[in-house]
Amino acid sequence: MGTMIRVVRAGLAAAFGLSIAFGPAYAQLPAGAQDAIDKGVIAAKVPDYLLAVRYFEDARKLAPDAPVVYLNLGLAESRIPGRELRAIAWFGAYLTAYSNAPNASVVKEQILSLRARNTSNLLRFIATLQKVARQNANLRDAAILWAEVGDLAEAHKAADLTSDADWKRAAQTAIAEGQVDAGDRTGARETLAIALKTSDLIVDMEAKAMGQALIAKVQIRAGDSAGAVDTLASALRSADLIQSTRYRSHVQGIVAVAQFDAGDHAGARKTIESIQDVELKRSAIINISRESEKMSAASKLNREILPARCVAGPPLLRAIGLRYSITTMCAAPVH
Repeated sequence: MGTMIRVVRAGLAAAFGLSIAFGPAYAQLPAGAQDAIDKGVIAAKVPDYLLAVRYFEDARKLAPDAPVVYLNLGLAESRIPGRELRAIAWFGAYLTAYSNAPNASVVKEQILSLRARNTSNLLRFIATLQKVARQNANLRDAAILWAEVGDLAEAHKAADLTSDADWKRAAQTAIAEGQVDAGDRTGARETLAIALKTSDLIVDMEAKAMGQALIAKVQIRAGDSAGAVDTLASALRSADLIQSTRYRSHVQGIVAVAQFDAGDHAGARKTIESIQDVELKRSAIINISRESEKMSAASKLNREILPARCVAGPPLLRAIGLRYSITTMCAAPVH
């Protein structure tokens, strides 16, 4: 029976172009798991890959650490259109569980092939999305997807098709993020300069201020802290025109954290002082405290951000030189 099962398994793998070697990957399995694998192999040879996956999943529940189960799941998933990433994950699990697998090189080749197929499918999907897009949000999403797969030329084309200024700004900012991720800081700065010009066309002040703040965050990632400080100053001017106190405070809190990240601690202090919503002021202070901890700059922040003449607060806030009472935030510096 064991020999016949191995032959069936080898037949399944051979049908997929994989060379299977027997050994630790095919250690004795619980009877129920073995039965499920056998049924899955038969289903795959029909072929009914969805049913095969169901059987292999049943086997995994009974033998969760068995490499042969991972391999068979990868093989079956790889034959189902749109499931390339799932197959890649299962093949990866197989190689991790069976580090010295004799067929490792063949499995790795299969993973590369699946990645190429997945990328091809994604590119076709994005192209179709852009072709049928009639709304700015869809064009923005297409631009972002193009940027994520590294086709910045197509990303720019999709962004240019977007008529709404805020959506276009969002797409251009995402493109710049993709450029930063790819190591192209110079290109990112050029794209962000375009995004800034686009943001000037945004009529809604909340969207404009938020967009400028998001641009500044990417400027920081692109190594342009000075440019980010200038952009954040523009974001604050836009925020000043927001009628709602809460919305204005929300944007100011985001700007304050970005100012701190850009090294403009004095600007961050001034912005926090201007926040009128108590809850959002507290949130901004805590976020800056966390950023301070990340940057191992608590002592510097303690000297530069908001020395206050209020009741001492929790250690987290005292660490950045901020004090508050339970009912009100105090941001008045001590002179």
